[in-house]
Order: sequence, then structure tokens, then C-alpha cells
Amino acid sequence: MCSIYGIMYYKNHPKNYIEEKVKKMSSKTIHRGPDGREVKYFENGAIGMNRLSIIGPDDKKAMVQEYEDIYSVFNGEITNFKELSEDLSINVNCDSEVILPLYNKCGDDFVKQLGGMFAIAMYNSGKKSISLWRDALGVKPLYYYSDKDCFIFASEIKAIYAVLDKKPEINNTCIDNILRYAFNPGSQTIFCGIKKVMPGQKITVANGEIQEEFYWKLKKNNKYKFSQENCNTHSNELSDLLQKVIKENSYSDVPGGIFFSGGLDSSLITAMMFRDFNSNYKVPISIRFLPNSVEDEKYIDMFEIAFNQKVEWVDITPELARQTLEELVKYLDEPLENPTHVGTYLMSKRAKELGLKTVITGDGSDELFIGYKRQECWFKNKKPKEIYPSLSCIIPKEQCNKLYNKKFKKLIKNNKCPQEHVDNIDDALILERGERLPEYHNMRLDRILKKYIDKQSKGKAKYGRQLWAIITLELWLENLENYN
Repeated sequence: MCSIYGIMYYKNHPKNYIEEKVKKMSSKTIHRGPDGREVKYFENGAIGMNRLSIIGPDDKKAMVQEYEDIYSVFNGEITNFKELSEDLSINVNCDSEVILPLYNKCGDDFVKQLGGMFAIAMYNSGKKSISLWRDALGVKPLYYYSDKDCFIFASEIKAIYAVLDKKPEINNTCIDNILRYAFNPGSQTIFCGIKKVMPGQKITVANGEIQEEFYWKLKKNNKYKFSQENCNTHSNELSDLLQKVIKENSYSDVPGGIFFSGGLDSSLITAMMFRDFNSNYKVPISIRFLPNSVEDEKYIDMFEIAFNQKVEWVDITPELARQTLEELVKYLDEPLENPTHVGTYLMSKRAKELGLKTVITGDGSDELFIGYKRQECWFKNKKPKEIYPSLSCIIPKEQCNKLYNKKFKKLIKNNKCPQEHVDNIDDALILERGERLPEYHNMRLDRILKKYIDKQSKGKAKYGRQLWAIITLELWLENLENYN
């Protein structure tokens, strides 16, 4: 992962003032890109990036790209960049080098040809405009802030927060969403005024005016109808597609690893990696919570025997989990309630110790293939529409009523989460794939992949995960001063 950032003022500002702002933005996200830094300054603004070199690690041209009067910065991985470079008849060493030539050829439609994950920013010096694009499923994050004086964007919220002269207030509705549903839907963030570019969205600002549009949106698939007769055909198509995607995403010029739980999704990806592809992703890493083993551990044992491949284990005790939460909270832009991010953090730490710079995971399959317990209601209950919102809650409404004081209840009085407007399984899957996956799973992976509570909780919680969510929120609020 890399970090991208930029700022554009609508009135004249001294260059040293802009340089100081951009320097602070860079320092706040240096953990995302320790291998290089480049900034391009223009009239009343700048764009820049911190680079983590995965493809073309020695390519010095792989940061800020320039083509005529347009500059671009990019975070992510374009998995089909070799095919694109052939179509464009250009020689490139890094995926970022295809972006501007493709844009020059196709205009805004260039983004529809990109495979992989990305957050892209372009500055047009002729039009004095900035455009932002986020990949269709929101794997890579991108945030922005706008007022009458300036436009600011960055890969992480803290880089924007740090350079705002007037610090924004906490968005109470977002706190309610995160505690109740474990993610925050829509474009709003934990800070009022700082927004996220949504999956599949383009944001353009010129002359202080912002335009928003979606170049891609997840829709219901009415083309294919499942039946026993075409089951084998669709299974073969899925297998071929999965092999193609794994092959594309396992290309790397540096050593990589695989986060491997023993569950169906990561087991399938790991097995196909070792069976079918000769890539640099050769180290499977897994976690186990002591003193109790996990059910999937036996499947990892089977994998080690079948592929004669040792799995790197990360053992987590309750004491280590508490210690880890306090350390990792500084890397969270918004409070994440899921205790899984402790495991992700410790696996990432182990990957770094092993000299790995990138990993592949199996997240996202449950949102596609109905893998969660709460999704059963659409098939087993007579009134699933009424049941689904409560099954999606981390802290039920009645518990929130006990937890929240009167002032907070008043502030969030009209807040309703999208789960409350879902009518059928198709709507539920679109919501979970388009909103919950990016802001729950993807953000956990993106924040924690790079970067240990000595506090002992008083008393015992009836709902352990609920207590975890509240402690995480408390620690995040205590850490806010480090955002400056």
C-alpha cells in the first residue's frame, strides 16, 4: 500500500505555507509508504505520495506521473497493467505508468479498463482541477475535505485532519453506526466535513465546485438464472475466473505472504496459489487464540500435509490482545469494533519480521456467496425483512438505549442504518458488498496491514464483543490528540 495526498487553495498562498501543510500530510501517512516520497507543487497547491514498492521496486518513475499538463498519483495495484501497456504500445516497469497514457487515450472511461484495486488522483494544471477515483469495490481508501478556501484529499483521514486550521467536530451519527452495526455507511466519516470517496465513484473539484458521479455500481444480476442444468457451467466459469484473478493478484517483484485462516475462502486461494502458480507469495500465515484452539485449525494441518508446506503461526493470548489494541489504535482513522483487527495486526507484524512486503487474503467471499449466519433469515424466516436489521446489530437497540445518555440519544434521534431499508436478499447482498465490505473488512486490512490494553477491564461483560467495541472507541478518542 502507498499513501497519496494533495491540497488545492482557491486563493494565493505562500509556497512555504503549502510546503509545510504537505510535509505534515506526508508525515502522517509515512507508515503506508516508507520506500520513497515525491511531491509536485503547482500554483496554490500540490499533490504527492509515499510509496511502498511492490511492482518495479527500483523504478524511480513510479511515483508522481506527468503527461502534458496533467499529474497523477496512485495507491493500489493495477493487475492488468502489462496487457494495457501492450495495447498502448508503451514500455513500462510499473503499473502506475499506464494510468495517464490510458487516460489520454480514453478520457474518463480509462478507469473502466483498470483491473485490481486503486485510489487515483489527477491534477489538471490547465483546468486547475483535481479529480479522484476509487476502485469499484472500495478496496483502497480515499478521503476528501472541501470548504470555500480549499480542497484536500488523502489516503487516510488523519492526514486531512492534521492540516485543517479549524478542527472538525465528531460526527455522533457515525459513532452510533459503528457501535450498532460495526461500520459506517455512506460518504460521511467520524469527522464532520471529511468525506470518503465511495466505491466506484469519481469526485471532481474546479473553481470551488464539486461534481460527484459513479462510473460503476453494483446491480442485481438478471442475466443468469441458476438451475441444476447450468450449475456445472457456472461452476467452471467461476473456477476459471478465480484462477485468473489469483494469478493477476499474485504478481509481485518482492516477497509476499498469504493470510490463511483454514476457512473455505482463504484455503481455496492458498491451495490454488501453491498448486497452480509460481509466484513470490510463498509464506502462509495464520493465527490461533490461546488457550483455546479454533475449529479451522485442523484444516490448516491438512494443508501442511497435502502441500508439504509449513504455516507460520501467530499465537495470541488474552494479555497480548489487550496489549495490542492500545498500540494499533493509533493507526485507525475511525474506531473499528471488530477484535479481528488485532489478529490482522499481529499477522502483519510477523509478515514484516519475515521480510514480506505484501500479502493476499480471502476476505469478501461471504458477501458474495451468502456465508454469514444473519443471511439465513431470507430463506428460513417468514418475515425476514423485520429480522435482518436486528441480526446485523453488534449492540442491539435495547442495549444502546441503556448505554447512551439522553444528550447522545437526542443527537442521533433520526439516525437509521441502511439495513432497516432492505427488502430482499438481493438488496442485502448489494448493501453488504457495496457498503459493509469496504468500510468493515477492507478498512481493517488497509489500516492494519502496515503497522500492541495494559488496562484490565473492571468487572465482567455479558457481551464480550460489545465491551470490545466500547473500549476501542474509548481508546480511539483518547488518541485523537495525536491526529494534530
